[in-house]
Amino acid sequence: MKAFRLVSAVLAAVIITAALPVGPGARAETVSSETEITENESLQLSVFGNGELTLSSKQSGETVKSRLDYAKNDSHSSGLVKKMMSSELVIDYYSEKDILTSSVSTKGYSDEAEVTVKKENDAIRASYNFAELSISFDVVYTLGKDYLSASIDFKSIKETGDLKLLQITLLPALFAGTGDDNGYIFVPDGSGALINFNNNSIKAYNADVYGTEASKDNNMKTSYDRSIRMPVYGMVKNGSGMFAIIESGDAVASISAASANTESYYNYVNATANIRCTYEKAMFTANDKTNQTVFAAVKQTDGAEAFTVRFYLLGKGADYVEMAKVYRNYLTNEERLEKQKTSAELNVELIGAIDVKANFLGFSYYKSKALTEYSEALNIVKELKKDGIENIAIRYLGWSNNGMTNAAVMKKVKASGVLGGKKDLRLLNDYLNDEGVPIYYDIDMLKFYKGAKKYKVSSPFNDRISFSRYLRSVYAKDISKRSWYLLSAKYLESNYSALEKSLKRLDMESYSLASVTSSIYSDFNSKDTVTRSEMLNSAAAVLKAAGKTAGETANSYALPYLNKIFSAPMYSSGYLILDKEIPFYEITLHGMIDLTGESQFVSNDRSVNYLKTVETGSQLMYTGMAADSSEIVDTDYDYLYGTSFSLWKDDAVSKYKEYYPLLKEISDSLIVSHRELQDNVFETGYENGIRVIVNYNSQDVQADGIKIPAYGFARR
Repeated sequence: MKAFRLVSAVLAAVIITAALPVGPGARAETVSSETEITENESLQLSVFGNGELTLSSKQSGETVKSRLDYAKNDSHSSGLVKKMMSSELVIDYYSEKDILTSSVSTKGYSDEAEVTVKKENDAIRASYNFAELSISFDVVYTLGKDYLSASIDFKSIKETGDLKLLQITLLPALFAGTGDDNGYIFVPDGSGALINFNNNSIKAYNADVYGTEASKDNNMKTSYDRSIRMPVYGMVKNGSGMFAIIESGDAVASISAASANTESYYNYVNATANIRCTYEKAMFTANDKTNQTVFAAVKQTDGAEAFTVRFYLLGKGADYVEMAKVYRNYLTNEERLEKQKTSAELNVELIGAIDVKANFLGFSYYKSKALTEYSEALNIVKELKKDGIENIAIRYLGWSNNGMTNAAVMKKVKASGVLGGKKDLRLLNDYLNDEGVPIYYDIDMLKFYKGAKKYKVSSPFNDRISFSRYLRSVYAKDISKRSWYLLSAKYLESNYSALEKSLKRLDMESYSLASVTSSIYSDFNSKDTVTRSEMLNSAAAVLKAAGKTAGETANSYALPYLNKIFSAPMYSSGYLILDKEIPFYEITLHGMIDLTGESQFVSNDRSVNYLKTVETGSQLMYTGMAADSSEIVDTDYDYLYGTSFSLWKDDAVSKYKEYYPLLKEISDSLIVSHRELQDNVFETGYENGIRVIVNYNSQDVQADGIKIPAYGFARR
C-alpha cells in the first residue's frame, strides 16, 4: 500500500505498431526479426519479430491473428481505430510536467517502439521499449492445454522519465471482425449481453470489472448501471467462437467493445489493465475565468502481480452457452469452485429494524424502529408453512443493534432490543433449526453512518467520500436522505476478526456477507493507499475465514466461498449498444450454487421478473416486513414501500405452487442450452433432459409443438 502522487497532467495515448509506420517521421524498429514458435498437442503460437502473433488450433485448423489484414488499406475508419486493429497493444500515458487546462484526453501514436521477442522454455517474451517515452514492459505468452495466456508482468514496467502509464490494452484486435463478417460480441454486463455485429451503434461499450470505482461517485447518473460480475468476454464470428477470461489483474481491468458503424468498419472486444487511475478537481469555481483542473494519478497495480488474459478458440458451432461451460470448468479446476447440493426454496428477505428521525427538546436524532420483530419473523415462517410452502429460506436484514445501515463501523453485533432482544432471537433460531429452515443473518461490513475519519474511504485529494441513494426516475442523488460512508479496506480483515467473536456469542451458524461479495473499491488516502486489488485480496481472505456463507449479486472472486447467492443478476444495463440480454451468469452457476432471482416485490415489472426467475431456473425471493408500509413513509427506506408481508403472501403461495414442482426437478441440474425460439420466447435446456420454455408475450404462442400461455411457461 503506497501513497499516490498528485500531478498536473496532460493525458496522451499511443498505439504500439512496432513494424508499421505510425506517423510522419516515425521510426518503429524491430530488434529481432526471427519468429519464435511454441506449441502443444492442441495449439501452435507464432510470435514474429515485430510482436505480431498467430494462434492456430491443430484440431480445427483455425488460425487467428493479432492484426486485421483489412486495416492496412482501410479508407473507411478513423485513424485511431485502424491503428488499434493493427496493434498488439495500446497504451495511454500522461506527463507529470505539463499543466492540464482541460479534462479532455488527447491521443497520439508512438514514434518508435522497439520490440525484442525471445523464447524462454515454453514461453515467449515480447519486450516493448519506448525509448522516446522512457517506458518499457514485457508481455509473456504461454500455451495451456486448450488456451493462449497473455500476461503483462507489472514488475517489468519501467518508467524512467516524466511520462507514466495509465492503461495498457492487450491484444485489442484478436479475433476482431469487419463489416463483412457476421456474428455477435458477448460482454458480461449484469447477467450478460450480446452486441450484434454491424449494429451501427456509434457509442462503444466500456465498463470496469466489478463496478465503477466508488471514489469517482458522481452527482448525477445517466443510467441504471449493472456491474460486470464476471471477468470474461467473447465473440462468435462467422460461426466460430473465441472466449477470454481475465484471470489475474481483474480488479483493475475494464472491458471495451464496439460494433461496426458509419465511422468504424470493425467489430471488436478487448480488455484493458488500468495501471493508474486519474481523478480531476477544479481549483476554482466554475464561474471563475481562471478555473484550472488538476489531476491526481494513483497507481493501481499494488496487490496484483500481472494482468493475465486467457484466450480460448472454441471452433465452429460455438455460442455463449459454450463460453459459460468453459468458464464453469475454469472456476471448478482453477478457482476451487465445488458443486454443491442445491435445493428448491422460497426465499424471504425480511427487514428487521431501521433508523428513523426523531426529536427531543428541539434536538434531532435517529432512533431504531422495528419493522419485523424476531417473534414476527417466526410467525411469518409459520404462516407460510401452514399454507403449504415446504421449503423456505430466510435472509434477515437489519436484525442486529446496528440496524439496516450501520450506525457505526461494523466490528461487533448483538441482538436488537427493539426486535425482542437476545431471548427472542434465540427462540427464533431454535424454531428454525427444528424446522430445518436455513436463515442467513445479513452483515454489512462496508457501509456506516458514523465513524472515525480513519475508517472512511478518501479521494486522492484526501476528501472523505460520502455516498447517497439515487432517484431512479431521474438518476440524481436523493438529497432528502442521509448519506453514508464506506469502510477503508485496510480495516476489513481486522474488523471481521473482532466481529467473529460476537457472532460466536450469538451462536450464529450461517450469515450473509453480501457487501463483501459484491463490492470492491480503492481508498486513496495519501498516507496509506489501498488499491482495488488489495481490497479484493482482503475480501477473499474474510470470505475464506467465514467458511461457506451467502452473498448477494456476487463477484467471481467470492464464488468459491459461497453456498448461496441472493439476487443473482437477471438483467443488463440496457445500453443502446446492447442488443440482447442473456443469462450467462446463471448458465455458468446454475446447479453449482443455490441462486435466487431478484426480489419479486421490489421489481418494477413483477410478471417479467417472475418469468426471468423461471427462465434461469432460479429460486423465488420476496422482500417484506411485518409492519404496515405506512411505517416507512418519509424515512430513508421508503423505497421498500409496498413490501408488507400481508400484501405479497398470497402471490408467493400461488407462484410457489405453480413453479416449485418444476424447480425441484431442475434445481440440481446444469444448464446445457439456451436459445430464443421466436420473439420473446426462450428455451432453457438442462443436463437431465428437461427443457423449459418461457413466453414473455402478452398472447399465447405455439413453440416447439406446444402452446405456451401469455406471460407463462411450459415444461418439456
